[in-house]
Amino acid sequence: MKKNYLFLIILLFPLFLAPMTSIGQITVVPSATAAVLASKLVGPGVIMLNPTLTCLATAEGTFSGTSTLSFDSGIVLTSGSAANTSRPASFFSSVANGTAGDPQLSALIGGTATYDACVLQFDFRPAGDTVKFQYVFGSEEYTSFTCSPFNDVFAFFISGPGIVGTPNLAIVPGTAIPVCINSVNCGGTGGYPTSTCRALGAGSPFCAYYVNNIAGTTIVYDGLTTTLTAISPVTPCDTFHLKIGVADATDDIYDSGVFLKAGSLTSNSFSSSVLGINPTDTGFGAQYCVRGCAPGMFIFHNTGSLLDSIIIHYQIGGTAVNGIDYTSILDSTIIHVHDSTDTVFIYGLPLPPTGPKTVELYIYAPYSCGAGPTIIDSVELTIYDSLHLHIITPDTTICIGQNVYINTSGDSGYHYTWSPSATLNTNTLLSPTATPTVTTTYNINAIYPASGCPPKNENITITVVDPPTLNVAPQTTCVGVHLQIGVTVTPSSGSYTYSWTPATYLNNSTISNPIVTPGVAGDAEYIVSVGSSVFGCGATDSFLLHVLPDSFSLYNPDTGICFPPATYQIRASGDSEFSYRWTPTLGVSNPDIITPTITPPGFYHHLCSDRLLPRLP
Repeated sequence: MKKNYLFLIILLFPLFLAPMTSIGQITVVPSATAAVLASKLVGPGVIMLNPTLTCLATAEGTFSGTSTLSFDSGIVLTSGSAANTSRPASFFSSVANGTAGDPQLSALIGGTATYDACVLQFDFRPAGDTVKFQYVFGSEEYTSFTCSPFNDVFAFFISGPGIVGTPNLAIVPGTAIPVCINSVNCGGTGGYPTSTCRALGAGSPFCAYYVNNIAGTTIVYDGLTTTLTAISPVTPCDTFHLKIGVADATDDIYDSGVFLKAGSLTSNSFSSSVLGINPTDTGFGAQYCVRGCAPGMFIFHNTGSLLDSIIIHYQIGGTAVNGIDYTSILDSTIIHVHDSTDTVFIYGLPLPPTGPKTVELYIYAPYSCGAGPTIIDSVELTIYDSLHLHIITPDTTICIGQNVYINTSGDSGYHYTWSPSATLNTNTLLSPTATPTVTTTYNINAIYPASGCPPKNENITITVVDPPTLNVAPQTTCVGVHLQIGVTVTPSSGSYTYSWTPATYLNNSTISNPIVTPGVAGDAEYIVSVGSSVFGCGATDSFLLHVLPDSFSLYNPDTGICFPPATYQIRASGDSEFSYRWTPTLGVSNPDIITPTITPPGFYHHLCSDRLLPRLP
């Protein structure tokens, strides 16, 4: 059935020759030497000797970077192209290298023919009684050829003193079943029966260790295993042999590969860890304790036989001084018979603030193997002067109706309580938002459960002020007449900004008392906005400016005959807001109104005629 895909592969093959290694998030450097590969894999407690490599150069290499894998660097051995492994899963890796298989790998899968084998071998000398390393296997045989004859194979064969034969360390946890396509999957695909996989042994196939990577964007293989651990007992200081190999099975078309974590080949009979009061352990050096609070702990775990005691020696380092920054500790500890752990306590001693200090233990291998003390691991704990809590936002003044985000930094393990809470959006988060209506002092109380540390408190005062009060009054002027207008602001001692709109006819629209010189008669509304440059408060008010025309009235009527003692009513056309004065006042009923009556005597006829009537002949 698989041969039906050959034509498609030939058509696509030129695509794989194009330089695409930058697409993935890992960087692969192909064609490493045997010494480089072995040195990259070897970690503390292991001495590597006599590395050899039987592999096409482009099929192996080193890698680094972020990817689907749980580790960020290491070595990769493939049955095709190492460079192809970094491409997204939307691509495909199928390279026939034309190289031989490996008889030992073929035997592992019942004598099935293998092709394009890539094998790294070396001797090693362990400093402990256990050797282990971490790996991920992947293949393009997933997801269409599970439980099929195309059961690409890989193995970690170990041999040496006390080991019977050459067992394979790449086995499904808790079983003797080899890790391969047919043992790690979620059932048969491509028409192949799951029964083929079940024949490998009880529990097979093991779906819990399978990762469907079809939608992945960093590793090319459509299927991967989870991160697994190869482990074997060894005799300290004896020499052992490790053979790591991968090969295609049945044909040489679809590629498979194994990723091995850098520095993970280690040998020890114990492990170490750090426990402080940091609830989230983010890696080396992340745990800490605090002076005068609960201690930090270095915990040593017996990973070997509990029938023997283990003495663990270490070198004490770091910036903290033993016996001054923390209670004095010895340079060794012991895990007694039948005990699985032992703990070294680090009590930070109260001192004047000195800043963070570190305690580091550089752990020696339990066996030197004739080469002197060997450091196989290290652990670190930080001692802080006190738990961290600080309100970053300073005391603040705001205008009523505004809010303040109280920016606060503090340790993540704290439980926080703010008071008073009525004008806060929350009283349990580190950085709440306050909307006080009156001047308020907010207090944060921080408790670190189970730390042995006393509570910490900080506070911030938010002063609330009212916006300024404005007073502007209506005013009247005439067209072309200068008039100074202004606004009264309370409180008068503040620092304010002004903005008048519209700015038409104003000599300056940004001062408190501009001069207006209107150009047309009528009513005009002016709006003044006043802001406080200190608190951000502002207010707005408006007033009406009444503009009178620049000329007075016309007499009416302007025709007629005035004969005494005739009485005649006259009037002027003009605004009622004007003041009027008729002269002369003789015969005028009221010289100060707009519509008086006049009764001029005869000898004033000429006056009446001159001012109000046409001249008589």
